[in-house]
Amino acid sequence: MLPPRYRWIKLFLIAYAVSMSVVFAVFIIMWSHDRPEDRPPFTLLTVLKGMLVILITFVISFLIVGVRFANSQYPVELELEEFQSRIEASTNTAKGPHDYPGVTVIPDYSTPTDGPGRYRIHGVDRNTKNDVVRDIEADSAANAKVKAEVNDIIVTSITKTA
Repeated sequence: MLPPRYRWIKLFLIAYAVSMSVVFAVFIIMWSHDRPEDRPPFTLLTVLKGMLVILITFVISFLIVGVRFANSQYPVELELEEFQSRIEASTNTAKGPHDYPGVTVIPDYSTPTDGPGRYRIHGVDRNTKNDVVRDIEADSAANAKVKAEVNDIIVTSITKTA
């Protein structure tokens, strides 16, 4: 049994066998319409020779097309495997038995870095148009920004100092 990623090979082989069978059936039907006097004598040896010619032709054409198809597909498979290994190496996570392709792994939750404390506000005073640096006590960075805006400061950056 082939792995699922090689299923295309099985489908190719089935399609090739069907198409070659149709070609051989057409040749047999074409040969059967010869006049009886032009036909070779119908013996077991004649049938075996015909089947041997058909079998050799089928095997040779199958090998030629199969090798050509494999040569065009094998580098693609190698590139896909290399690309997948690079992705796995970049995520630094080992594949477990329950990891599925296409599922995004969410990193561990980390609490926000801002909280109650002293924030340094850099900005511009709305009235005087001068640069302003102020330290504000607030519960969070967003709270510090709101307090600065209430005091007519256009905030450009906020950093937590303590």
